[in-house]
Amino acid sequence: LGVKLLARTTRSQSLTDSGEGFYQHAQRILPEVDALFADTEAGDTAVKGHLKVSVPLSFGIEHLSPALQAFMLQYPQVQLEVFYDDARTDLVEGGFDLAFRIGSLSDSLLQAKRICPIGFSICASPDYLAQNGPIQQVEQLEAHPFLKYASFASSRFTWTSADAETFSVNLNTRFIANNGEALLHMAEQGLGVAVIPNFIAYKALQAGRLVAILKDTPLPVVSAWAVYPQTRYLPQRTRLFIDHLVDWFAGVPYWEQS
Repeated sequence: LGVKLLARTTRSQSLTDSGEGFYQHAQRILPEVDALFADTEAGDTAVKGHLKVSVPLSFGIEHLSPALQAFMLQYPQVQLEVFYDDARTDLVEGGFDLAFRIGSLSDSLLQAKRICPIGFSICASPDYLAQNGPIQQVEQLEAHPFLKYASFASSRFTWTSADAETFSVNLNTRFIANNGEALLHMAEQGLGVAVIPNFIAYKALQAGRLVAILKDTPLPVVSAWAVYPQTRYLPQRTRLFIDHLVDWFAGVPYWEQS
């Protein structure tokens, strides 16, 4: 543009007079741009285009894949590009249309739509419990080797139950991994106690390869979200994809049904 729109210092940034004028004018014309996109899209009833999505590895392969297949069958002109990665990717920098995320959302620059609940279980194998004794009190966890997520940096494990009672124990960490499937396999082999999402642990729990312990002090349930960059115009294919996920995972998920 040839003019300075932002005045920056090492600690802050603000609009210049030219920048303020540009912003106010843009605010006035953006609704017209939105209407132009909507009118253009309405004239072409076919849902098509490219959709780039980031999903967690284990949840994506095990639980999202059927939903993706159904979406592709319903909208054959949409091209899906899916990245399976447990790391929280920068959506804007990576050029992603949306991401599927589990847990708390810290990025205020993203919009979010809740998809489904995600519960957790404290697990150990039957053989491990037979050899090391039952775990009936929270404090007993401190005496057992713990298998934990790499993203959980604290040496203490603290949670608040549904009746607002808080528990906190020191962890005797033996194994650290950045993937829940790895924790599952280590727990199945009797190498310690692990906190595992139910969407990973449910088959092992149903088959008896793992046992859920301390069920009287359940862990908090978090949410899975579809997140996407803030924008005044969300393409039809993205809106339909989010709605599809909400419908697909409506109700109590099968992995949460004991």
